[in-house]
Amino acid sequence: MQREKTNTKTGRTTGALKIRVTNEMTGKSILVNASGPGSQTETVDEAGLLTLVLDFTGRSIVYPFDPDERALFRAAGLPDIFATRGPVVGTVLVNTVTGEVESSTFDVARNRIDDLCDRIT
Repeated sequence: MQREKTNTKTGRTTGALKIRVTNEMTGKSILVNASGPGSQTETVDEAGLLTLVLDFTGRSIVYPFDPDERALFRAAGLPDIFATRGPVVGTVLVNTVTGEVESSTFDVARNRIDDLCDRIT
């Protein structure tokens, strides 16, 4: 049996991390605490399918990677960009050949979502 080749990268967020989110139309911006902790793992298989797994347990910012994923966020009732405080687990599958998001799932407590677009309009 031949083993499938994969390429995996893992990152972890801990400590102080603040991100400035700006509305390009109005220039209004806010500084958001995204210090984690949390981890993100990217795995690309031999067929070119990227699996991105997000596992955040602290403060984080979540946003879609492209218009296809934005449509998936909206279908799930999620804002375009949001901050959370608490557990978020997400899995995104991206075809690296076409660049299309094939699927996206997020498990996040709705009462812990802070819609950043609302705050900078």
